[in-house]
Amino acid sequence: MEQPFVLMVGQCCTTSIVKCYFLCPSGDVFIGSIDITREYKDAHKICNALVEYIETIGLNNVVQICIDNVSSMRNVPNLLICHFPILYFQVCDVHCLNLLLEDWGKTTQVKQIMKKKKTIVSFIQQHHAPLATFCCYETNLMLNPIETWCATNFLMVERLFKLRPTIEQTIANPNSITFVNLLHGNHRKKKFSPR
Repeated sequence: MEQPFVLMVGQCCTTSIVKCYFLCPSGDVFIGSIDITREYKDAHKICNALVEYIETIGLNNVVQICIDNVSSMRNVPNLLICHFPILYFQVCDVHCLNLLLEDWGKTTQVKQIMKKKKTIVSFIQQHHAPLATFCCYETNLMLNPIETWCATNFLMVERLFKLRPTIEQTIANPNSITFVNLLHGNHRKKKFSPR
């Protein structure tokens, strides 16, 4: 007996590659990508490629198509229904939630919080002494946000709240204090005197 598939179609925000996956009980399978780098990002081009994928797998095996909310994809379901009227479509919930979080991230208050949190994470991760001190107290690393997914900013803040005692220990550690003083030039230079 053949397995039913869910066709996942998504476009990466930073590239012009549309990725296609089939999700089935035995596991996810990458079936191909559509490169629209040098072309107009058109729903017709994406639809034609998806028609080929669906025909290869077999229409009777596709139970649902999940498409993200990128503007070039919005008309794809309407075009595919012309070819396959029995298909069921769903907008990607993760993509919708990410867009919502991105809108929340545009508020002044959230921008200020994110800027402070990114500064903390960047400082500790980019300087060996504070990072080594942090790792002495904690095995869970801090999260760096990914620019294309706004949700990672909120995950970073959540992780920082959980790691707050560890971060405070790291900052209060004498090794970190010495390093910060050296970094900002707040130290006295000792004169070297040969013996």
